Amino acid sequence: MKEYKKTYENLYRTERIKRRFRIDRISAEGMSLESYVHLFSSEARAYYRDLFQHLVRIAWLMRKYRIDGRRRSNMFWDNEMFSYFMKILVGYDAWMLKKFNSYGIAIASYFDDFFPDFEINNPFKSKYKYPYYYMTLDCLVFVKNITERMELLAVGEKKKLKYVDFIDYVANHILCYNEENGKDIYTIKRNPFRVVKLK
Repeated sequence: MKEYKKTYENLYRTERIKRRFRIDRISAEGMSLESYVHLFSSEARAYYRDLFQHLVRIAWLMRKYRIDGRRRSNMFWDNEMFSYFMKILVGYDAWMLKKFNSYGIAIASYFDDFFPDFEINNPFKSKYKYPYYYMTLDCLVFVKNITERMELLAVGEKKKLKYVDFIDYVANHILCYNEENGKDIYTIKRNPFRVVKLK
């Protein structure tokens, strides 16, 4: 992957945001701001690690489902059968899994990259370890549609980038990439915050 020189201004580490985001206005009832931030960060990290394990297990289970001995396709009948299977036998509505999956599908798209034997090893018997410390699930969702996403994540992890610094790094990367190619190939979208590859 080509490493681009810092050319474009940041999305987050800007003077405008520094003026608007006033740390002196923030407090936490009954504790210091430093303790509050540490506790919130620790809990969010634990939540993301648990969420990752659940996503691994759900994705693995969904990949094991067969209809007439074959994998489920995107055909209406296959999806309807899966919906009945979930409601009647499993006892849960597949809609909840699909609704959650705006993030879940993005994260699950990495499982074959992270774990080459994903479908062979049973995640209920062996733990699939999250491969990053600095790159959060938000980072994975943000770069999901970029061809060199694994390389960008590796750089972010190596540089120990926080989420907003990773966003600024990737924004500069895609804008330089677009400029080099003479057209907009990638753009940044919100809700969820992510990079989208244009057609």
